[in-house]
Amino acid sequence: MRRTVLAMGVAVAAVTGGSVGCHASPAPDIAPLARSAMAYVVDSGSGTVTPIPLATDRPDRPIQVGRLPSAIAAAPDGRVVYVVNTGSGTVTAIRTATDTPGRPIRVGRRPGAIAVTPDGRTVYVANAGSGTVTPISSATGSTGRPIRVGSDPSAIVLTPGGAIALVLCPGSSEVVPIVTRTDHAGEPIKVASSPYGIAVTPDGTTAYVTARGTDGIGLVTPIQIASGTARRAVRVGPDNGSGPAGIVITRNGQTAYVLNAGANTVTPINTRSNRARQAIKVGALPIAAAVAPSGRTVYVVNWMSRTVTPIHVATSRPGRPISAGSGPIAIAVSPAGGTAYVADFGYPRSVPGKPGDTVTPINLITGEPGKPIKVGSRPVAIVIVPG
Repeated sequence: MRRTVLAMGVAVAAVTGGSVGCHASPAPDIAPLARSAMAYVVDSGSGTVTPIPLATDRPDRPIQVGRLPSAIAAAPDGRVVYVVNTGSGTVTAIRTATDTPGRPIRVGRRPGAIAVTPDGRTVYVANAGSGTVTPISSATGSTGRPIRVGSDPSAIVLTPGGAIALVLCPGSSEVVPIVTRTDHAGEPIKVASSPYGIAVTPDGTTAYVTARGTDGIGLVTPIQIASGTARRAVRVGPDNGSGPAGIVITRNGQTAYVLNAGANTVTPINTRSNRARQAIKVGALPIAAAVAPSGRTVYVVNWMSRTVTPIHVATSRPGRPISAGSGPIAIAVSPAGGTAYVADFGYPRSVPGKPGDTVTPINLITGEPGKPIKVGSRPVAIVIVPG
């Protein structure tokens, strides 16, 4: 039986890491890799999901889903992965034991984000075109009444115990909390304008929301979840026309790392004081990140420079950039922590010898990329289901 340990990218991944200097990559602590561990890659252009056994790094037959799939989440026990089909307005559940898709589940218009409760009973889907969140019973595949939230809901995260779902609504610059026991939406929480990313601390007390702001300075708004109160926004530097993108939080909850896409930096925030530390230079257009299971290393995907930058958490020093295809966009890491898998969406300008539509495995011991794994067209997300 498979059970989920991580999925990241755009949503969740992990690795072990050791020390890193300015010109050295982390030396991970490696555990034996389960033979049945699988990566599932969302191919937005071909309407498929490509399964990859991590024991061989050879892709299995693509699984047909809906139009323009954009996001994926796995059940906690790993028996099912759920794929959001933005173009079809549906969700496809795939049984991982056989890699067979179920009948499409109709949700709202332009769904684009998904989360599964820790008990695996409910799947929540944010529908940007409808301004709603659709709850789905995992046992029956039936949908509940859509929950009205704010404008253009684009991200959804759960508190560690699953009691609260937090829905990010960029169109109305707010976060809407949903009590999962009743599926009731609470009072919207105003955040800085043009919000983009959201993450929750491991203890479930605080959420952090990245936003472009209004004066050219990227902002991060801390939210006290219990009271639904937004605190003073943290300034993380100039946005240079493209504000902060994603955000990840270390496993001990002490540091949030903000990806400043326009500034080509990552800003660490001390979550105790809510103060930003000195920005860390990475590659061009950092767009996704993964935190190591040990919490010692953060891996940052840089789309325009086609690299992954490892950052040592203890020193905030970046390691040597690792080549990762022609347009890396998402990352997940093997349960053992020895390999990172980076989805290559491609890049508008052709790069000789580096086509997109692949997943690049990176050996985290040597810091070297392996042979690209061919997947479907325009991969955008990846989740790993360990054995």
